[in-house]
Amino acid sequence: MRAIGRNLAEIRHHRGLTQEQLADRIGLPVDAIAKLERGAHFPRFRTILVLSRDLDVPLRDLMDDQGSLADTNNDRARLEVQGRALLRDLNDELLEIAVEQLSALARLDRPSGSKD
Repeated sequence: MRAIGRNLAEIRHHRGLTQEQLADRIGLPVDAIAKLERGAHFPRFRTILVLSRDLDVPLRDLMDDQGSLADTNNDRARLEVQGRALLRDLNDELLEIAVEQLSALARLDRPSGSKD
């Protein structure tokens, strides 16, 4: 239950939104957003869909449970969510450049004997 709240807070911060702004955009009370982010309330599926559409993120980015992973994996999962959000915000030309750069970084990170 807390995974959705953590992910929601991270995505909301990345989008530069306050809890109040997000609540206004999707028609929920501010305390409902606060409860979701704290993990004190599990949202209805309709609410998750509205959040996904409004924040322009796949449902997976809201629902991935990072809580069962080690802290380093939580950091990685958080960065992956941020990365996906950033990539979605790019136009096609910049997206192509970003993918080329990520491919170069991935090649650098592979052991020297690995093949594509």
